[in-house]
Amino acid sequence: MRTTLLTVLSALVLASGAAFAQSGWVGASAGAPGAHAHVGISDIGIDGLGVRANVGYAYVSPTGFELGADLIYAAPVDTGDVPATLYVGGGASTIIDTKFEIHGLAGAEILVQDLGLDLGGNDVGVFFEGGPSYGLEVYEGSTADDADDPTTGFGFIGRVGVNYHFDF
Repeated sequence: MRTTLLTVLSALVLASGAAFAQSGWVGASAGAPGAHAHVGISDIGIDGLGVRANVGYAYVSPTGFELGADLIYAAPVDTGDVPATLYVGGGASTIIDTKFEIHGLAGAEILVQDLGLDLGGNDVGVFFEGGPSYGLEVYEGSTADDADDPTTGFGFIGRVGVNYHFDF
C-alpha cells in the first residue's frame, strides 16, 4: 500500500513539473467528509487536465488528518448563459492509520467576476463538487476496527469551497 501511495504521489510531482510556467490555484473547502486546503496546477500536458493536492481533517467518521490528490479535467462543455466551468475527475485520499479511499467527482466552478461581483480581483472562484467514494481499511492494526467507525464500503463526498487562481 505504501508503494502504491508513493507511486501516485511521485507521478503527481512529476506531472506538476511538466506544468512549470502554467497556472494554478489554492483554495479551501468544507463538506463531507471534512474541511480541506488544497493547491492545484492546470494543464499538465493535456489542455484542461489538472492535478490537486489536498490536506485537511475528516470530521465525518472515521475522523483524522487526511491527505489526498485528485486529477481533474475541465470539460469543454458549453453551459450557455450559466458562467460555470464544469469538471470531472477522480482521486485518492488516506486518513493515516485508518483508511484509504478512492473517489470520483463532478463539479462546477464559477468565477465571481462572472457573477458581476468585484472582490478586488478577478481570480476568485466558488465551486461545488461531489461524487461516489469507496473506502478500504488497509492499515494493519487500524484505529478504526470497531463497528461504530466503519472504513470499508461505499460512500459519498460533497464539498463547497473557494479558489484563488494565479499564473506562475
